[in-house]
Amino acid sequence: MKILVVDDEKDMRTLFEQRFRKEIRDGKTDFVFAISGEEALSYLHQHDHEAVLILSDINMPGMSGLVLLQQIKQKYKAPPPIVMMITAYGDADNYNQAMSLGADDFLTKPLDFTALKEKLKTKEQIIMARFLVSPGYFMIFGSLNNPSGRIPLYFIFFYKSDL
Repeated sequence: MKILVVDDEKDMRTLFEQRFRKEIRDGKTDFVFAISGEEALSYLHQHDHEAVLILSDINMPGMSGLVLLQQIKQKYKAPPPIVMMITAYGDADNYNQAMSLGADDFLTKPLDFTALKEKLKTKEQIIMARFLVSPGYFMIFGSLNNPSGRIPLYFIFFYKSDL
């Protein structure tokens, strides 16, 4: 799963790479980092639907995370990425505004990485379901005979068709 982390604090990259070291090494999670909302939109424009989950800080110089959220939800609809907002200020106004703009979750700093990993597992299932019901996306499901004969091997591929 590719995750775009948007935060103006440059040390967040190191923190995520340390806390998700095993998942990155095992190829389960791939992170891309942007230090501004503008940089995140540029990445999304160049890599359409590559990042399926976005973690964005709310308070950043330039474009705020809330403006970024609004633009993502307006532009990327089929399938929409999961957007989780992060803030050091867990006040009701930020929460209500983020949720009204379509945030899928709301986290406060300092991040609890154990809880975040559990949330990401749940969000990954939602992402797969969104691909299944999105126009222009197709799923191929199949099975292979396992040479050992014990457990059948299954595979699922998602791909976008321009047809």
